[in-house]
Amino acid sequence: MDKANVIKRLSIVLTNHVTCLDGLEGSSLVVMESDLHDLISRARSSLAVLVAVFPSKDSDGFIEEKLNGDFPSWVTSKDKKLLESSIGDIKANVVVAKDGSGKFKTVAEAVASTPDDGNGMDVTTITGSLNFIDGATISSSAIVGMNFE
Repeated sequence: MDKANVIKRLSIVLTNHVTCLDGLEGSSLVVMESDLHDLISRARSSLAVLVAVFPSKDSDGFIEEKLNGDFPSWVTSKDKKLLESSIGDIKANVVVAKDGSGKFKTVAEAVASTPDDGNGMDVTTITGSLNFIDGATISSSAIVGMNFE
């Protein structure tokens, strides 16, 4: 496994631990909080050590870039526009909602409905509006996972 994948996986581990902790409540929180804080601390320490020992630019493409309040150079102008827009500026072509309030109840249904000769692969964006910050629990949140293999 290369250095970039190790860092990506540790970042995912850290994110998952924090997300899990954020979603716990009641007796589950009491039972698991201490262990999760320990796991978060270990993931943070491991990630910090790896980042510290890797050179700022290596064959895996890590580049240290001073941002000065701007986006990194690799962010495209189209992506900048999307990242700087507010929720009201983004219009959905398709809405997926488990409760039936959207056009589809699952992402799989929405993907299956696309034409085989469509060009959406390079322009498709999936977003979620339910999250812990807004008061939703993990079991009711819109969660999208990524696999870096």
